[in-house]
Amino acid sequence: MRHLTRVPLFGENGYPARHAKAGASLFRMDSGLKRHKYEAVIFDLDGTLINSLSVWHDVDITFLGRRGLAVPPTLQKDLGGLSMYEIGEYFQTKFGLSDTVEEMMAEWNELAYEDYRYRFGLKEGAEDFLHFLKKEGFSTGLATSNSRELVEASFEKNRLYDVIDVIVSSNEVPHGKPEPDIYLACAERLSAIPERCLVFEDHPDGILAARRAGMTVWAVADDYTSDAEEEKRRAAAGFITDFTEFDRSLLFE
Repeated sequence: MRHLTRVPLFGENGYPARHAKAGASLFRMDSGLKRHKYEAVIFDLDGTLINSLSVWHDVDITFLGRRGLAVPPTLQKDLGGLSMYEIGEYFQTKFGLSDTVEEMMAEWNELAYEDYRYRFGLKEGAEDFLHFLKKEGFSTGLATSNSRELVEASFEKNRLYDVIDVIVSSNEVPHGKPEPDIYLACAERLSAIPERCLVFEDHPDGILAARRAGMTVWAVADDYTSDAEEEKRRAAAGFITDFTEFDRSLLFE
């Protein structure tokens, strides 16, 4: 089993690590001399960059069915933005399972791997937008509740290693979404001040996590969270159906 690592959120002096480079320039200049409004752009994965959330209902049916259990109708809503590790702990308590969290995570990865490696492509406009960000010199990150194994499978399929600089899984920080840990960790790894980060998120818990981190958040439509669309619109700075709708001039001052 892989070992989970913890990302430090505070520097040696006790101040938030995101301030370690306070003397660094807050702006980058591209060839057109446009000034960046944001230091970094951070994305969620499932439901934001790829249409993948539906697979988890099938995974739950298979996983719990193997143990003679039915899937509660509110399970996905109850899990919210928890990390996969936190979901394992939830399953132990909720269903009285004797499986270790590591055993459950390995089984979930095995059940979902083929879909992430071969099935789930990027949402409309996402590939072009990511390449635009890199061309313009923006730092980019991924902050996901999913496992690194499935993230890497998706990155291989969709050729994302060249356009996303940093990957952070919620399994690598103390608390999953809606706590801000994952977004603060991603900003730290990108050497970006959270207040100068733009986030794209599909889930209300993820939107709340990014806001708690002090970041600007745009909500992304997803069929799996369509019942929460009004909540997402209220909570975010803007809303898009897909990445062709985002006004790129908003990235610059």
